[in-house]
Amino acid sequence: MRMKKGFFQDKTFLKNMLKLGVPIALQQLLYSVFSVVDTAMIAQLGADATAGVGLANRWFFFILLVNFGLIAGTMALVSQYWGIKDYKNIRRTTGISLMIGLGLTAVFTVFVFLIPRGMISVFADDAGMIEEGTSYLRMLGFGLILFSFNFVFSTSLKATETVKIPLIASICSILINVFLNWVFIFGHLGAPAMGVAGAALGTVISHGANSVIMVAAVKIKGHPLLRHISDYFSMTRTFAKKFFKVMTPALINEVVWVLGTMTYSVVLGRYGSVDYGAYTIFNSVEGMFFTFFIGLSGATSILVGKELGRGNIQTGWEYSVKALVFAPILAAFLGGIMIIFRYPVLGLMQIPDRELMDMSARLLLFYAVASPIRIIPYMTIVGIFRSGGDTMSGLWIDSVNVWLVGVPVTLLVGFVLKAPFIWAFLAMYSEDVLKSVMCIIIFIKKKWLNQLTYDSEVFLAESPALIEE
Repeated sequence: MRMKKGFFQDKTFLKNMLKLGVPIALQQLLYSVFSVVDTAMIAQLGADATAGVGLANRWFFFILLVNFGLIAGTMALVSQYWGIKDYKNIRRTTGISLMIGLGLTAVFTVFVFLIPRGMISVFADDAGMIEEGTSYLRMLGFGLILFSFNFVFSTSLKATETVKIPLIASICSILINVFLNWVFIFGHLGAPAMGVAGAALGTVISHGANSVIMVAAVKIKGHPLLRHISDYFSMTRTFAKKFFKVMTPALINEVVWVLGTMTYSVVLGRYGSVDYGAYTIFNSVEGMFFTFFIGLSGATSILVGKELGRGNIQTGWEYSVKALVFAPILAAFLGGIMIIFRYPVLGLMQIPDRELMDMSARLLLFYAVASPIRIIPYMTIVGIFRSGGDTMSGLWIDSVNVWLVGVPVTLLVGFVLKAPFIWAFLAMYSEDVLKSVMCIIIFIKKKWLNQLTYDSEVFLAESPALIEE
């Protein structure tokens, strides 16, 4: 069957994509801008502090992606149940997600408190970097539970097309974070100068503020997510089986992928504080670039999932095709902007070391060139396949390409050949071409187009009005 309208011709699709994607992207952009500001503040403390915080954030990235794998089940089920307005199962999905997310994060937090120095030492053997990273990670541990709650709860809100509340809560928490970083890092307003530990303390407090603001706003608005809290715990064996069938491969997928990226960090961390400091700065700026695709992917997942939940399989397919075609085009456009403005952006960070700035600029240049290819796996695995509950495809695609291509090539270049830092950085991207081809093949086969609400009482009662003619 042919598509009825193209991306820019389908006004309804475009309107909904912008309505959902812009707030999601803006929320992530604000976090990325804060990351740049945070990195700029820490960079003033020196290369050891910058690199040490970068190493600590590798572990924060780990817990982030564990939660990201968890919310694959949350996003898929909530968006599909939202399509048929099955509020009970929306709350049930949120409840099981929170229980698992908070439980896993609590276990991770115990390790942060017991062996923070050992965790940082995994990535580097430089004493200065380890000391700074340990100080940051130990303090950050107090806020990880709050972060996990915010991540899961805001995902459920977004999946119900409630994107403004998470955005407003994020804006408030980021402003609080920037102010507290200024206070605690440098010792303003009579506070002690805590250095990197002060940056972590500001982050912990801001996570708490985010939770309070978000829950209060949802309660005031009367959103169905906070009605009948008992539904959070009304689990059935059939529902749990469905949730874990979607969530478990995605969770394993994220762990497999993040372990691969942590292996990359082990290689890059051995190059010293200047090179790894440049990589830390690169990650902050690259995060701003990537926010547009988080918004695009999130909006795609919600819109496609909503249609699949209603039984509108063809509409879900058409939406996914439009989004997948648009993503590389957007990546090429934004990549060009990054190439042109990379030095002015880095200049705003007031990086004191010219060598550090030049290396950061080179990393951004290579990333911008590769971005149209790199974005395809993200859009398909996260934004499209998971909307239909297909999390197994992403698991085996990432497993093959990260561990049989990317990691071996990076280890070879970095540890065996001992090539310059820039070659080790480029080696990480060796996985992307084959991965993109595999994703496109699976996408075309359409086996990911699954309706997860077929056994919902709401769907069974209203299906004549919901199913696409």
